[in-house]
Amino acid sequence: MRRILFLDGTNGMSGDMLAASLLDLGASEKKLRDALAPLAAEGLSFSVSRGNSHGIAGTVFSVSLPDGEAPLPYPETETPGHPRHRHPADVRAVLSRLPMAEGARRLAEGMFDILAEAEARVHGVAKEEVHFHEVGALDSIADIAGIAVLADDLACDACAVGDLVAGYGSIRAAHGVLPVPVPAVAEIARASGLVLQRGPAEGERLTPTGIAAAAVLKTLDAPPERYRVLARGTGIGKRDFGMPNALTALLLEEAAEEAPDACGEKELVFEVDDATGEALAEAAGKLYAAGAKEVHFLPVFMKKGRPGWQVQAIAGAREMRAVAEAAFRHTTTIGLRVRSIERIKMARAAGEVAVCGHRIAVKKASLWGIERTWPEAESVRAAAAALGRSFCEIHALAVAEAARGGPAGLTPPPDGCAGR
Repeated sequence: MRRILFLDGTNGMSGDMLAASLLDLGASEKKLRDALAPLAAEGLSFSVSRGNSHGIAGTVFSVSLPDGEAPLPYPETETPGHPRHRHPADVRAVLSRLPMAEGARRLAEGMFDILAEAEARVHGVAKEEVHFHEVGALDSIADIAGIAVLADDLACDACAVGDLVAGYGSIRAAHGVLPVPVPAVAEIARASGLVLQRGPAEGERLTPTGIAAAAVLKTLDAPPERYRVLARGTGIGKRDFGMPNALTALLLEEAAEEAPDACGEKELVFEVDDATGEALAEAAGKLYAAGAKEVHFLPVFMKKGRPGWQVQAIAGAREMRAVAEAAFRHTTTIGLRVRSIERIKMARAAGEVAVCGHRIAVKKASLWGIERTWPEAESVRAAAAALGRSFCEIHALAVAEAARGGPAGLTPPPDGCAGR
């Protein structure tokens, strides 16, 4: 079964909240510390603790820097005098220093690529000329690298992202007062197709880092219809919006359908008005031999009021060609209609009941709480012959025993078992 990560953006999403929710979900804190060690050596520090937002408990991931971000040996493309304003090449240089698995590195680079493309469209410049402000700071780089390492550690098969609450109003940023959602968030939402909601609380609920991570991680539009919850993680944000500021991440296991649809089944339909009953019976045998699962004949009126027969044959996708060829070869039809169909099937199992000292094979079927048990005709016939009883009598006894829930082995003979 697939393991699926589901990110619930009902209360917004930021980089630190997402990293915290993945830690709370069970991702490795040790791998995170190992990956961020080079930044820690330059003055960056982070902590993982427990927190609470309006009654919701979870994990808090906090990254901090000393006054005036500690310098690192970035490329010469870095803007002089602005250590927090980095180009994409500068960010890649920082990421290259971090010991991460290749999968995690691809995720981190993908997030910054999405941010760079969004900023480039917002400011009308080439992607490599973008000046990262808030998301270029080491704490934001640590958030993104941490998300990538933790998501890679969870090793999920897919990721679904729910609607993201963006908030409303305005905030003050490096470029001055900006509307919420900020331009970069709106641009990433446009490019990725992620759905935003205004939400009830004023303020920035969805950050560029948060939505960039969601855009890279997302592979599914929605979680599966049926699933089991393996784990739940909650990341607590640092702002107070007067309501819970908590991101929920769920680790799901996709559950198999109780009634799986038959994959690729086809119904082949045609009419004939010049075939005898003997010819149709022979044709039905050939269709079954070619792989048909079912063959039916229905009386129909055809052109000019002629009575005829409609032939319906159901076959799997692999057998369709052979069944169609058998129809052309063994009937007079010159054309077929083919329809894709779905089948809802009860789960089936074999069992036994005991009737008058004889084992009767039964079929057991169940679906959606409905259960049905039915005796196998050949087994009933053999028991009836051995007991000198009619088929109908033994069949009725077997049905009654199955309804009673009799065990698979021999049971005491019920009344009326003596032969006649």
